[in-house]
Amino acid sequence: MSIMNARGKREVNKGEVMTQFAGKNLTTVGGIGLFHRFAKKLGVEEALERRIELPRKEAKCKYRTGRVLSSLIYALVLDLNRLSDILLLRLDKVFHKLVGFTDYPHQSSFSRFLEKFTVPVAKKVGEVNVDLTMKVRNDLEGYQWITLDFDSYVRTVYGNQQRAKVGYNPKKRGRKSLHPLFCFIGETRDFLWGRFRPGNRNSGQGAKGFLRECLKNSLRG
Repeated sequence: MSIMNARGKREVNKGEVMTQFAGKNLTTVGGIGLFHRFAKKLGVEEALERRIELPRKEAKCKYRTGRVLSSLIYALVLDLNRLSDILLLRLDKVFHKLVGFTDYPHQSSFSRFLEKFTVPVAKKVGEVNVDLTMKVRNDLEGYQWITLDFDSYVRTVYGNQQRAKVGYNPKKRGRKSLHPLFCFIGETRDFLWGRFRPGNRNSGQGAKGFLRECLKNSLRG
């Protein structure tokens, strides 16, 4: 197989496929458009804006609370778990078009926002999730009972993450970690509720109180 190079000379390709990613209107996150349509129809950004209140200083931010949170959600859906990774979305104009954004918050904007993020605020976000889940599931109408599936997960972290502690860590012994609790609705596989815990907690620690929170949220409908 032969190809023409930039100078018009023929070069021989020895069985290797040559690829080039140079298009200005190409994106690696095109699938986010489908998720955006779902989130828009459900009113995720508006629900977060109505329910989440941050300290007054944050009100001077260029971006509204609902927009910052929905921007973070898009990043997490795309498996961008570090603030440094979100630069990809800030520079991706096709992504902006897909989700209807004129721009995307800078890493520093997210950092200032998350500094004001408290446990009560996080619980409010969780309550919004429960409300939207029940909206999608029609308040679980038609279910005579539901199964609450509980699980815990050891997540290794690096640096000085908030509440990270050294505990049982089968993959990275001696490393700091987090050990959150999760609750899912067995019949629908929806995430219902979670509890943030340090890595030095055992699997069942705090489970009774967590169960009460889950039962309260599952009966909202």
